[in-house]
Amino acid sequence: MAPSLLRDNIIGLWVCFYIIFTGNKLNKFVNMHQLVTLLYGIHIVVFIICIYVILSRWRQSRFVIGLLIVSTLIFMCATIQMVCTILVAVLTTDLSGSISVRSQIFFKFMDGAHSQILAMADAQTLLNQKNFANLMICIEYTVTTVNVLLTDGLLIWRCYMLWSRRWQVVVIPIMLLLAGSGLAFDVVAIAVKMYLIRYRAPVSAPLPLPGWDDLGAQVWPLSGASYTAYFVDNVIITTLIGYGSLLDA
Repeated sequence: MAPSLLRDNIIGLWVCFYIIFTGNKLNKFVNMHQLVTLLYGIHIVVFIICIYVILSRWRQSRFVIGLLIVSTLIFMCATIQMVCTILVAVLTTDLSGSISVRSQIFFKFMDGAHSQILAMADAQTLLNQKNFANLMICIEYTVTTVNVLLTDGLLIWRCYMLWSRRWQVVVIPIMLLLAGSGLAFDVVAIAVKMYLIRYRAPVSAPLPLPGWDDLGAQVWPLSGASYTAYFVDNVIITTLIGYGSLLDA
């Protein structure tokens, strides 16, 4: 169940480590979508099993209702992320190549095996697709942060119950979760600012756009710190749950 629930942590850490060790940018990191699809498929199976178990042992209580609601919200977050991924893949088919979109409009745009000089109408269409992709990124970042809050919060609650409701056991995990989420929401705010900068800029605006590089330089340090906090948090929670289960055995 852990690879399914913690899919965003896994993806985020993989992306961060890939960029750190290879120096490649995210727009060249095409295999991420394959991992998203794989983990979403796992999540569907786990979600169906969870709902079946909850309903088969149904009893009218706040605990069961709350567990059902949280499980559904987690799956909804994962589904929204998957929908965003599909929309970007389907509706931004012209965004290919490693050249910046605002450079592509003045040069030859690679379209499969053929190249063509873009007319102004094509340039605007290309820019609209890029703005749409950036908007989807903002939505995905937001949903990812909410998803991690729910999933890690659920694991912390499990740890809390397993350790006989001793709040001292989960203080550090809660602090790490809040710290990581705070950093993640900072990334969301930066992504929104970058989206607005590009959205408001005319097609003919020179590169780099004012403020774009400064904001972009903040993304990966904050993302790396956020996912590091999540990673340490998950290691601690998993260890506590495993050790607590052994004590109960």
